[in-house]
Amino acid sequence: MKGFLKSKLVLSLAAFLMIAAAIVIPLSGSITRSHAAANVLILSTTVTNGANSLEAQAAQAQGLTVNVVDPSTWGSMTTADFASYKAIILGDPTCQSDTSPIAPAEANTSTWGSAVKGNVVVIGTDPVFHAPSQIGAQTLIKNGIAFATSTPGKTGAYIDLSCYYAGASSGTSVPVLNGIASGGFTVVGQGGCPNNSHIVGTSSVLTGLTDASLSNWSCSTHEGFVTWPSSFQVLVISEDIPSSFVAPDGTTGAPYILARSTQTLPSQGSQPQLIFPFSRPSSSHPEDWVVINGYNDGFTHEGYNRYAFDLQRADSQGHACGDCTKDEPVFAAANGIVVFTEASTGCVALRHNQFLENSKPRWYFTIYCHLKTPFSVQPNQQVKQNDQIGLASNTHTSTTCSDPCPYHIHFSLFSAADVSANNDRRAEQPMNLAGLVVNDLQNTGPYPYPKNSWPSDGSTNQYQGWTIRRP
Repeated sequence: MKGFLKSKLVLSLAAFLMIAAAIVIPLSGSITRSHAAANVLILSTTVTNGANSLEAQAAQAQGLTVNVVDPSTWGSMTTADFASYKAIILGDPTCQSDTSPIAPAEANTSTWGSAVKGNVVVIGTDPVFHAPSQIGAQTLIKNGIAFATSTPGKTGAYIDLSCYYAGASSGTSVPVLNGIASGGFTVVGQGGCPNNSHIVGTSSVLTGLTDASLSNWSCSTHEGFVTWPSSFQVLVISEDIPSSFVAPDGTTGAPYILARSTQTLPSQGSQPQLIFPFSRPSSSHPEDWVVINGYNDGFTHEGYNRYAFDLQRADSQGHACGDCTKDEPVFAAANGIVVFTEASTGCVALRHNQFLENSKPRWYFTIYCHLKTPFSVQPNQQVKQNDQIGLASNTHTSTTCSDPCPYHIHFSLFSAADVSANNDRRAEQPMNLAGLVVNDLQNTGPYPYPKNSWPSDGSTNQYQGWTIRRP
């Protein structure tokens, strides 16, 4: 094993230097030595080329300043010193096969670990080694550091285990991680040369990555996790390393990329603050929208889509108008992460906040269908409320309308028992959805009046024919 890793390292040095030169960023004035003056702290022994390492360059490309410290300086730092940074980076020293690079961090894991209250990503492979030939490796470094530095006021961590545990027996502990979470991490070595990686979670760490871009690196994984704290989510597994772990999609393999997000658990039943997914009105664009199909419509609005709205833009006479709806922008109803896109139905699903139900976690999702392809977003991309995710179209696979189906937006809220929305999907009545009612067919008036809660009364096609707009 060590002989293989040594030859692998020698073969990669020239290529590594080429990619480092190709993406080099001017460093003048940006590498600091004062604890409080930089955004990111890097332990020098865990990266290749120090201030010119790929990790340092990725941080700087995101507008961050970097402080690379030697083991002596690292060992002298207090928890408060570590907490003055946006993130701590323990990088990949180009597939090092023993744990000596992280020994300084092992020695004071409780000191720096106590400072880590933000997002954390832990990676069981060597992306720096593979970056010269694998765009997925470069993307993983960039995304991981962006994730670790993204929590305002809290220190995150980007931790790469490189090839340290490539030959480890199952259940080997990882003491460098003891300070960041209770519950402990244990790993197993790569065994052969695992090349088949599979994404099983959703996170901004994975934006732009696919199974293909993480696979076939000539050993894509060097250590898989056997145990890990429950606060960490499994993002990627190696299907070639035997494991008892079963992903939500039924696949098995050893997890090798884990992440912990600072997203808190709202109280039971708490829903995200939603907006309707169409434009606000303007003087030139009235933007009144008509609900052409409402809750429990007897056709497609059933199951986890029971509380859905089918929406068309109103014409100048206030009537639902399919042609007026074509190519209208569709927006994210709340901050979230793209869980999946489906070209055949024009659907995009976003994951929002987590909540507890009977002491078990669930997640809220919104889904938007019949959009034009290609979409404006991709799986694992983070979006903010009111970011455009696509354009309204008539992409449809249902047999309940003529072909082509009229242009409209399908929009609904649901929850599920896993982050990928694969298990126990359940329709949710939107109770935090901001709207203005222009016409409710009941002469309730005066119009428009605000409505933020949209409960179901159990009737068929509830809200059909209502005209609404965004506040």
